Amino acid sequence: MNDDSNDQTNDLRPPVRASVTMSVRSIVATVVAAVLTIGFGAGLALSKRDKSDSVKHPKVHAADAGGSEVTATVNGVAITRVQFDALVKSLHAPKNIAADVVRRSVATQAIERLLIQQAIDERKLRVTPADTAAAKTAIQNDQTLQTADPTYRGLVIVTQANVAALIRSIRTVPSEAAIRAAYSKQNACVSNKGLAGMQFTTRAEAVAALNSIRGGEDFVKIARTKSLAKGSATAGNSNCLDEATLPAELVKPIKNAQPGVVTEPVKYSTGYALLKLSTPFVPPPLSEVRAQIIAALQQQDQSVSIFAKKLYGEAVVKVDPTIGTWKPDPQNQGQFGVVAIPGNAPKGTPISRPTQLSVQNERHSAPKVKP
Repeated sequence: MNDDSNDQTNDLRPPVRASVTMSVRSIVATVVAAVLTIGFGAGLALSKRDKSDSVKHPKVHAADAGGSEVTATVNGVAITRVQFDALVKSLHAPKNIAADVVRRSVATQAIERLLIQQAIDERKLRVTPADTAAAKTAIQNDQTLQTADPTYRGLVIVTQANVAALIRSIRTVPSEAAIRAAYSKQNACVSNKGLAGMQFTTRAEAVAALNSIRGGEDFVKIARTKSLAKGSATAGNSNCLDEATLPAELVKPIKNAQPGVVTEPVKYSTGYALLKLSTPFVPPPLSEVRAQIIAALQQQDQSVSIFAKKLYGEAVVKVDPTIGTWKPDPQNQGQFGVVAIPGNAPKGTPISRPTQLSVQNERHSAPKVKP
């Protein structure tokens, strides 16, 4: 097997499962700082650490690996062939994806899973029920996992929850001064006009909400309980009006709007909107947007990127060369992974990883993995 643990890059730009939605001069950041994945099938115990510094054959110390052939070792911990084959089978990958591509992708994910588990164990971190709940939500619409065994999906949830705990231990909480500075910057308003809105799928829903507001219901309360953004702590808040960035459908209704009066339902690209203009602009209190500001500031924090480079770059990973070799993958934005060795296996686009520890670039862009 090859030892590519020292094959590193100074410019890793992997896919990032994160998004920062910029509303009108306001930050509404949702960080899905996802991370690593897929682990072993339930009941497949990891073998003991391999004491050897070099592995030149897919069999590693029968006593340590239980006599099983080994697909890879991660810092001395073996992924046996039995474990690996069980993972491949349980994924139920689409038939239009080449078998060698599936095997490299599953190998990459199994290696990642071990790396993150080793980091979790070393730091003695605790995963909270909230971490698990968020992980379940994050993978609900992942097409790669729709046909996988329930056990496989469950282990993805466990690993992603572990990652959330790891990131929480890495990132620092922004200082109060930094939070207040960001709040002041995002609420600077040249127009001195505020615009609040809520959106609905149908006109009937929008009319019903408008009637409730005219009947005395609070605008913000309706936005947070009845609109498409219901449940959001910032739904219905007023943002600084920047007419230059308004969608064409909203220009005329806002121009004709009276301050403090909710408009009639406005047909919008994805539904119907109720809008309310206010003068002067009064930003939402810091207490309501503090969590969003902290999330946005933390996304700018490079500590996770630094940790990821170290985790991937310094790991001693050895892979069965008939599957590939562990190194930065040029087809996946430089993210470390199991890459085909010329002459051993054909090249192929990797299947998307449900989650992964991201080395974020300075612009915090989010290039997508090809399906």
